[in-house]
Amino acid sequence: MNHELNMTVRSAKYGVLCALVATGLTAVADADLPKGWFRNRWNGYEPHATMETTDGPLAGTWAIRVSDIASQHGFGILSERKYPAVEGDRLRVTFYGKGKGEAKISYVSFTAEGKWNQPRGTRGFELTDEWRLYEAEFVVSDKTSKEKTGFVQPSLHGAKDSECWFSDVRADVTRSKIDPVDLPETREL
Repeated sequence: MNHELNMTVRSAKYGVLCALVATGLTAVADADLPKGWFRNRWNGYEPHATMETTDGPLAGTWAIRVSDIASQHGFGILSERKYPAVEGDRLRVTFYGKGKGEAKISYVSFTAEGKWNQPRGTRGFELTDEWRLYEAEFVVSDKTSKEKTGFVQPSLHGAKDSECWFSDVRADVTRSKIDPVDLPETREL
C-alpha cells in the first residue's frame, strides 16, 4: 500500500473512532433524561446543571429534576420532536411543574428544510412547592427571521439557582389554515 493511501485509511479510521467516542459521550450525557429529550449544549449553559429522571406526580409519568444550576443563563432541555408549523399557527405546551425559582418554556424554529432558524418566544413561570399544571401558548411568527418557519421545537429552561421539576410535558400545534389531511395533533413528548 502506498504511503498516501495508508495515511488516508488511518485518517478515516481515526475519524470513525472520534465519531464513536463523541456519540458515546453524548449518549452518556443525556442518559439522565427521558427518551425524547436532550440537553442544550450551548456554552452559555456551562457549567451544566445536574439532571435526573424520576417518577412523575401522575401514575405512569416521568419527571425531570434539574438542580445545581450555576450557569448565569440557567439551563436548556430540548425536545427531539419537531412539529410542522408555519407563521400564524399556535403552539401550546403544557406541563406539570414544581420547585423553586423560575422555569421557562420556549421554542426554536426551523425552516421547512430543517435548517435552524431562530429561538422564539419564551414564557416564564414562578414555581411552587406543589405540583401544578402550567400552560404556554405561542403564535408562530417569522417577523424576526429572514426565512419562513417550517417546524417548531419546544424547549424547557430554568434560571440560575432555581430547582425545576417538569412532568407530563405535552405539545400541540393548531394550524392557522387547516388542510383536511393535516389536522392538529397532540402528543406526549
